[in-house]
Amino acid sequence: MKIENADDNKYNEYFTVLSLGCFPRDVAQFKGSSNIVEQTMYVDYHIETVLLESSKGDNLTFKEFRDGASELHIQKVGELAEYMDTIETQNEELEVDMYAAVVRAHVFYLLGKDTQASEALKGVGAAEELSLQKQGAFFKYLQGRYFVLKGLCDAGNAYEIWKNSITKIRLPLNKSEIAAQRWREILYKEVALLLLQRGNKDSLSFHEDVEKIGLFQNAGTLVSFSLFALQSRACVPVDSKFKHELSEYLSKECRSIIKQQDKFPDAEEENSHLNEFLFRLHEPLILLKDRNTIIKPDLHKELVIHVIKNTYQSRVALKSLIDILIENGEFDEALAAFKTYTAYVEKDMEQHEDTIDDILLIVEAFSTCVTKFNPINIGSLHESFSFKHFDPSTISDFLDKYSEKLEFFLTSLSETCQISYQLPEETPLSFLYHLYNPELKFCFNAGLKREIGRGWYALARYAKYKTIFRSYTESSMLQGVSNLMRLLKNSLIVTQASDEKMLFDYALTLAYNLQFEETLKLCRFILKRFSESFKTWNLLVLVASGLEVKGSRSVDHPKSANPGEANGSQSKSEQSESKESLKYINSALNIAGIYIANCQKSGASIPTTVKYDILQLKMTQVAVLESMSDSRSVVDMIPEVFMLYNELFETSELEIIESNQSEKKLPNGKTHDASSNVSLKSGKKSTIFEGNGKALSRRASRLMDRRHHKHANQKSNNVVKKDDGRSLITKKILSEVWLWTSKIYMKNGSFEDAEQCIVEAESTHQPNASTANCLGLLTSQKRKSLALEEFQRTLDEVENSASMYKKREMRESLLGISKLVLGDDEDAQQLFTSDKDKHAGLVRLKNYLESFVNCWPYGYNYSELWWYLSLVYEKIDDKNLLSKSLWKCVELEDARPIRSFDCCEGIGC
Repeated sequence: MKIENADDNKYNEYFTVLSLGCFPRDVAQFKGSSNIVEQTMYVDYHIETVLLESSKGDNLTFKEFRDGASELHIQKVGELAEYMDTIETQNEELEVDMYAAVVRAHVFYLLGKDTQASEALKGVGAAEELSLQKQGAFFKYLQGRYFVLKGLCDAGNAYEIWKNSITKIRLPLNKSEIAAQRWREILYKEVALLLLQRGNKDSLSFHEDVEKIGLFQNAGTLVSFSLFALQSRACVPVDSKFKHELSEYLSKECRSIIKQQDKFPDAEEENSHLNEFLFRLHEPLILLKDRNTIIKPDLHKELVIHVIKNTYQSRVALKSLIDILIENGEFDEALAAFKTYTAYVEKDMEQHEDTIDDILLIVEAFSTCVTKFNPINIGSLHESFSFKHFDPSTISDFLDKYSEKLEFFLTSLSETCQISYQLPEETPLSFLYHLYNPELKFCFNAGLKREIGRGWYALARYAKYKTIFRSYTESSMLQGVSNLMRLLKNSLIVTQASDEKMLFDYALTLAYNLQFEETLKLCRFILKRFSESFKTWNLLVLVASGLEVKGSRSVDHPKSANPGEANGSQSKSEQSESKESLKYINSALNIAGIYIANCQKSGASIPTTVKYDILQLKMTQVAVLESMSDSRSVVDMIPEVFMLYNELFETSELEIIESNQSEKKLPNGKTHDASSNVSLKSGKKSTIFEGNGKALSRRASRLMDRRHHKHANQKSNNVVKKDDGRSLITKKILSEVWLWTSKIYMKNGSFEDAEQCIVEAESTHQPNASTANCLGLLTSQKRKSLALEEFQRTLDEVENSASMYKKREMRESLLGISKLVLGDDEDAQQLFTSDKDKHAGLVRLKNYLESFVNCWPYGYNYSELWWYLSLVYEKIDDKNLLSKSLWKCVELEDARPIRSFDCCEGIGC
């Protein structure tokens, strides 16, 4: 296999690497080489290293280095110039001479020796007009670098030089031509600054400075320059009308192209002008968040379809169509387009002896589709499936095939770029302490690192899906976890641990694997870079609590009469002061408070995912305080959780009718105005708790009656719900908060309040598996047969294809059933009509539990499931499996955090 990126000669491998924006892996050792290209690459590599170290160049202009470089950096460049003078390039091939010339000119320019730099460029005047045979990726890169340096070295004639060069340079029509794209952007930046200088302006106008001056005679080049100027990393000031004027121009130009009657080409011809315009438009456009204000989505789609109709197997157009269809939510159509795209790629490789053309565009297309089509995106709060005509299992079959191809392309690209993913001594966090690929440390190859990293991460997400939902044995599950760790680590290695989402997912995976020390270190690393990553703060607190449990059980403490006392010799205050988890949660909430205040002050909106993460932090604080005392002492904190919800999710959408009870007061005197008539006073027992369960049975029966007959809207008259705009996701989150509250009341024996919370949860959103599980827990106190019926109904619901991704709900149902079936009290015995019925129920429960503990991490990492499974093995007298289950239970309990790690996964999981 080879990548079609450079011209076919003896230096092809090196030129391919350079065209991709990289350097060979051992480039730092090329100083003593006798190979001219290796010697030149050595100088080129160290030029970029000095620029990076100086922090003066922004990879789009080099003038800052000349104006403010330190003596040390000037000395280093001077040494490179001396070394460059020793390289003889006479009678070499054109590309070798050109490469040496532009590198020599670059060195002299950085030293301020413009005349010598110009002389170096004059030796390769052939770069001005390249023949069609010299239009490969490497020549495009050299030509772009040549013209940029020529203009920089002759500042007085720079405008004319760059004006002529824009018409001569054959711009990249290939995503993989990273080096050529880099120097094109440098040219754009210099032209933009020159236009501002010539017009004595502070900002660019589209009409006056771009469209009318005649600098960009080609529409595609004009569009490419304009979209580059809008990117934040370009740092090009544009006026307030620039975007609107560009939008008008694009609308006119696109409609003009669509109206043209282009003749459909045969296999040996192509309407290249259509491909070029679309490539110049689409690729930079998808990098802009407000792209729909620049070109209307319908017009964008119409243009892409026109290009597809009038070109022969255009992968550029088809990839653009896939992007648009996915963004519009048309997943069935996107899958059909992607199938066609993969067929084009396979046929092209077959016809060109496994040569891969534009591999980076292929990787990007595959990464996007594997990511967006992944059924793991269906979570407990995102229930809808994106496809209308395919079920998840069919999509999984497609993704099995496509993920294998994506890994093949990633491996091929990594080998070509000489990217390494291995060290002699590997550790889970070795990427934090070792730079695997120092040749990728530069900003200009950020695009390459980003796309390869996205590819590995897409594979990791799909590996996670298969591990959770398609691993049916322990061995396949463990193999899946190992593969998941490998893929996540690959993504972090190639991106050099710069992506917050990848870092967090890896940290969470380490935590699920009980590697708490490594998780703690990684969380601290993440928070140093991304202090407002609130899900990372949450994970840090939970891991710290697990280590505290592990530490307390590793010491031989005196036995206490109270099993809740972890340390018989420490007072509660001493325990509180020594808890790292408490310190972390307080720091996290302080930062969250500052973040919210800053957003409110600036008027910035907080993303729903971030709001949810902050709310989960507050719930974790309650769990931390509960772990240091008991559940009754934290009841007073429930109003604080609802107040935070109100602040984050704007519960002004609810009209609160004051109840007959007095307003609930917080310790600081603030009122609690959540939509509830639930008693929030600490230590108050519900009257039903004293009534031997009779009131509970009656009220629970009525509640279940309402659910079964879909009359859940018959709620308390004290709360009136307005369905006037609250989003579905917000309703689900509020419902989740109500269910969390109900469990706290159940722990305290306040069953009436717990029941009312369940009513609120159902009325806020709708009856679902989570509310049914809570209702089952509530009724299991006295009406076990009713509870079993509810758990069984929930289990049946989450087993069907539409709800099979609700693993957390399934876990709660199994725990509820296990508690009922494996109980020894008289009510538990009455659940079965006969011994035969009881034995059949036990076998069915055994099968459920054995299957679910192979679900990583929701079953495999949950100690209660292993405990109940051990009880089953005890009843059937299987000592080997009993021992295995008990030891697994002990392992998990010895480092059990105060909450399950899955509360850190966010809304979409």
